[in-house]
Amino acid sequence: MPPARYQYNNSGQILIEFLVALGVFVVVIGAVMSISINGSIAQRDIAKAVDGYEYLDEGMRAIWSIQRRSWVALPLGTYGLSDATGVWELTLESDQRGSYERTVTIDWTQRDAQGEITNTGNRDIWSKTATVSIVNRNSGAVFATTKTVYASPESKAWTENLVADFNDGTFQNTRTTDQDGGEVQLMASSEAADSFPFVLSSTSGQQLRAQTQKLAFRFTAANDMTITAINVNAQRIRGNSPTYRVGIQSSSETHAPTGTWLGQASLGYGLIDPAATGWASITLQQPVVIPSGTEAHIVIEWSSGQINANNSAYWLVSSPTNFIRPFDGSPHLESRVLTASSGSNWAEQNLEPIYIFRTSSGFAMGNPYTASQVKNIFGTSESGQQYAVGNSPIQLTGVGFWLRRRSSQQPQGPCTLTIRDLTANAILTTQILATPQQTTTSYAWRSATLLTPITLPASHQIRFELSSSSTTSARAYQTVTYDASLLQEYLSLSFQGEQGFSETKNTTTWLSEPGRDMPIVLSSVASPIDNGTYVSSVFDTQNDSVRYSAIGWKGDLPAGTSIEIHVRTGTTADECAGASWIGPDGTSNTSFADASEVPQSITQGRRFIQYRITLHGNGATSPSLNSITILYE
Repeated sequence: MPPARYQYNNSGQILIEFLVALGVFVVVIGAVMSISINGSIAQRDIAKAVDGYEYLDEGMRAIWSIQRRSWVALPLGTYGLSDATGVWELTLESDQRGSYERTVTIDWTQRDAQGEITNTGNRDIWSKTATVSIVNRNSGAVFATTKTVYASPESKAWTENLVADFNDGTFQNTRTTDQDGGEVQLMASSEAADSFPFVLSSTSGQQLRAQTQKLAFRFTAANDMTITAINVNAQRIRGNSPTYRVGIQSSSETHAPTGTWLGQASLGYGLIDPAATGWASITLQQPVVIPSGTEAHIVIEWSSGQINANNSAYWLVSSPTNFIRPFDGSPHLESRVLTASSGSNWAEQNLEPIYIFRTSSGFAMGNPYTASQVKNIFGTSESGQQYAVGNSPIQLTGVGFWLRRRSSQQPQGPCTLTIRDLTANAILTTQILATPQQTTTSYAWRSATLLTPITLPASHQIRFELSSSSTTSARAYQTVTYDASLLQEYLSLSFQGEQGFSETKNTTTWLSEPGRDMPIVLSSVASPIDNGTYVSSVFDTQNDSVRYSAIGWKGDLPAGTSIEIHVRTGTTADECAGASWIGPDGTSNTSFADASEVPQSITQGRRFIQYRITLHGNGATSPSLNSITILYE
């Protein structure tokens, strides 16, 4: 339904704000004419004018009829009208009656910040301006009326405008902030390459219970690798597990597995019959050589034995996708989980792969994080992350943490950040990370710009400490840590390996937690990254005959910045997640403006929809996406 302030109830009609020129009468003639209203000439001219106004009024009533039936049936453009099918419809050409010709023009309504209609404001997807014009082809007389009509009662909306809404999606060089309730912005660039902007909201198991089902973990090699073994994690085993084949396949043009195993004689795979949950190592029958920068896939599929819902294994993944390498926070843009229900019918999922490669020279790359643990910050209970500075000092300008509050009631005091140099036994700075008003019960990145930049000395061990001494347990701040296990092969690929780990302080003593890490972002350059993307969760309209009418969004665009919006749809969630991104012309070559119609020919009846935001900065500031709404019926 339209926003409440626009609604008007008159026998069920949503026809609001009858505005702009009603009954405009313009006489257009090639030369100046003087008309004397007298006798039969006056009566004849009046009769013609009455006929014209009736024709005009019929046109507006036709628009209202179409509006009540479907908002999608009123697309932008110039049309005629016809009721040849028994109901009023727009036609591609103007319609005629006697000496009159009628046209209808549909456009977005524009509004100012207070919601009032203007000629230069923001376009409003809930309302359109309908102008009906008729022209007397004999005299040149023009009649026109313009009114504002609103979305039909059947229109529904998917709106995202809060931190909690956006946190369900996937971030790539972007982040949520809550300067105005919830925004998506570019992340700040960082010379500290070891930042750990990793998010693990939940873990789950992908069950392979049929011979045709497959699971793939897409990756891009960080360096030249000769892979000899793969470690994956069995989250659950039901009954007697069959034997699975696990190996490496190259990537197709559509970024899906090709179906051909790499390695000599196509033997770049191994077999596993998981007997217990947890990490399992699969030795490949032949090593697989992957050059640096090459995209490929770990593929898990059935090999032999009975497989069904009661005799199968679940393989561990997490959400959301992070697009980074946990060890050093470097970009890993193609990282993604893919599933196939029948052969090669692959679909991307908003999931983070969990795996580790073993190479001829040791453990090379992967994601070892299999669980998360909430940390409460209140009173004398503090949380921290130890960080090892590399061979060069870092000029630190800001620090960010993944933070929320425990209760709907605000904490009694602020969350304070202390940066302590453990090597020099000195406090480098103490300042507020977040105030009670800045936090919600949903996790979001909370960043503190340091009042004065500080230097982290080369090779020193630093601890970032979070505390809130005046806050009680019931209203505590909360952050998380991620578990990478204490086994060397997994710990070596966690954030900073053995040198970085979380700590917890109870009363007076800090307790180290090797194998666990707290997500943290270190900023040494205030300017944002030039480009980034945000991909929403998949939304189910619960309507197999759905029609999408419009997309509208609001944001802040400083000079030199821009935002691109694309969508994709599907008849299933998996189909949607693997579909191509489109703009208003049905291809990815265009993007949706702040108010745009959705192409019907390739979206109608596809009940699942997802959007992608691409943000372009100017090197100094970031654009912000504040809200987005998709109308459908």
